[in-house]
Amino acid sequence: MLDREDIEKIIEKVNQVKKMFSEESLSIETVDLDSIEGFEDEVTYIDSSYVSGIVGPLSYIYARAIAVSSTNEIKKKDFLLVPDILIEVFEENKKKSMEISSIANLVSKNLEYELLDEVKNGYIVIDGSILSDYILFGKFDSSPVEEINRRIQEFKENFLKSTNRKMLSIAKRILHSKFLGDNRPDFIVLLNKFPYERFCTRIFTKDLEDFRVKALYIRSQTFDHIYRVEAWDKLSDEEILGITKNIFNKVSYPVGLKLAHNLSKIREKEKNIIEDIIKNTLGIEKGIGWETK
Repeated sequence: MLDREDIEKIIEKVNQVKKMFSEESLSIETVDLDSIEGFEDEVTYIDSSYVSGIVGPLSYIYARAIAVSSTNEIKKKDFLLVPDILIEVFEENKKKSMEISSIANLVSKNLEYELLDEVKNGYIVIDGSILSDYILFGKFDSSPVEEINRRIQEFKENFLKSTNRKMLSIAKRILHSKFLGDNRPDFIVLLNKFPYERFCTRIFTKDLEDFRVKALYIRSQTFDHIYRVEAWDKLSDEEILGITKNIFNKVSYPVGLKLAHNLSKIREKEKNIIEDIIKNTLGIEKGIGWETK
């Protein structure tokens, strides 16, 4: 049970961080989206989800990704089953052992980037963050587990190909990167500057080791969430602003991404079915203790 000392310590720490909100905010240049000419090209929205777990001595991942537009819907799925509960991978030439859940996001994201090859025209908008995917791109080098290693190498190849596509990402979690040039996280700076009002910033750039990413921040509806729109520098500022205007027009979040999210989402019921299939197919008579995780 929390005692008085615990509560006072928590309040003290929160107040220390709270001071960051009251610091003078730097000037942030904004853009009037109403004055921007929108792009009427077709937009395809992509999202994915995954479940992973351990059944007896086996680890599994099931992932599903959806690409949806006004004229088409494409689905990709993947299932991995590994006869171990710890997976060996190489990170920066060092071998590490980790649970299957640590690699599941890469498997899911690989499906998203595979779907890019299925989209022949227009623009592509994915749920998530190009910057986060870039971190994932550099995280794993390889794995002695053939099925895992194949997904790692596929993701690296598919991610690199995306740099030549007309692709944007919509990030909900924006704390991990700084575009605004302040010592504080961008999210805190933006909340201080725009506590509730609608806004759209100008486009900022960030140089990565081999690439350049463009980004803007937007809150399209009063009192709503702040999102970061990211794109490779292949896209012009006019294209990024035009697509942003179209997909956020009169909505707090792109409708197409909501649809892709709902279509790709894997329910708990599906996870239970997968684990039951694994158990029943192997056979309980094998003497395995059916502990699942």
